[in-house]
Formats: sequence, structure tokens, C-alpha cells
Amino acid sequence: MFFKKTCPRCGKKISKSHNYCPYCGMDLRKKPRESFDDLDFSAIRMPFPFGNLFNKLTKELARELDKAWAFDEDGGRVKKGISISISNVDGVPRIKVGNTGRTVRGAGMPKEKQVKRVVRRISKEDIERYAKLPRKEAETNVKRLSNAIIYEISLPGVVDPKDVFINKLHNSIEIKAFGKNKAYFKLIPLDLNIKAYHFGNGKLILELRE
Repeated sequence: MFFKKTCPRCGKKISKSHNYCPYCGMDLRKKPRESFDDLDFSAIRMPFPFGNLFNKLTKELARELDKAWAFDEDGGRVKKGISISISNVDGVPRIKVGNTGRTVRGAGMPKEKQVKRVVRRISKEDIERYAKLPRKEAETNVKRLSNAIIYEISLPGVVDPKDVFINKLHNSIEIKAFGKNKAYFKLIPLDLNIKAYHFGNGKLILELRE
């Protein structure tokens, strides 16, 4: 027999026309990969029977890792801190993925400090106060995510959230803020919705989405 290929599971040489390995029975037909759980890790050559054991461990780990993810109230995926343990019960290896209790939200808004959204119009007194203070354009740091844009606007000297005004215009967003000795302004030339905002430590954070 003229050997054309090697079985990725047991390493035996077999004919290229074989759909199954005559030594270990592995299915050699190509299959479409629909998900991570369907990935064939048998291409990693390991001596029999360790190749089969490795495949089972890898697929079990993939399923457990998928359980370690959760979804927040906005439909976004939230990754939790995890711990992985491997045990052997009656000769059968088991993988356990546990939650460490720490949740990683990435570059989103700090939920426990997020202020309640209140519509407040700037008053005549605020306008007069704003006119008396020297004005400065606020420094801004922009982070672009896959589904949102995060604006971090620096407002040093501004303490009270009531001194921060956010005005959604037709095709832009206007920011005004009063400090003790200075007034800040910022115009964001984007026609996006304000999904959430947070103010603290002299910094205003806006989460903008379509």
C-alpha cells in the first residue's frame, strides 16, 4: 500500500483515500467549524491515547470558559475573574472553571458611581456667573470602542456636579462647567446619543452611541 498521510491522532501512516483511521478509528473527513466547541484540536500531534485525552480536556475547558461570561443589562458581555482547576475522578479528567468574584467591565462607565440623569437648564444667574469668569476650552481624551465613543473631559477645580451643564444640540454636544476661578467649555461635533455620563474628581466622562 502506498502511504500518503499520517493520522494526526495515533501517528500511524495510512492511505490518503481513507476517511477513517484503520488503527484508532479517527474521522479524517473535513467538517465545517461552527463554533469554538467544534474546533478539532487533534492536529496537535500527541502519542495515543494522550491525543484523545487532550481533545476532551480542551473542549471541556471551552465549554466551562463560555459559562464564565455573563451579560449586563445593556446586552454587553461582562467577563468575570475566573480560576481553573483540573482533577481526576475515577480516571476521568475534569476541568472546573470558577468565579473569583471580581468582575472586569473594561472601559465602560463605573456603575456604582454613575449619577442619575437630571435635565437642568442653565439659568440667568449661571449665565452671568459664566460671563464673569475667564474661559478655557477643556482638555479632552477620546477612546473609541467597538460600539461606543468615550469622552473624558478634564474639569480641574469643578467640584459640584450641579456646576456641569450638558446640552444636546442638533448635531453636536455642548459642555459648560464652572470652577471657582475658571469656566470651561467644550463642543463635541458629533451627532450621537448620550448613553451615560459620570462626574467625579474633576473629570466628566461621556459614553456616546448612535
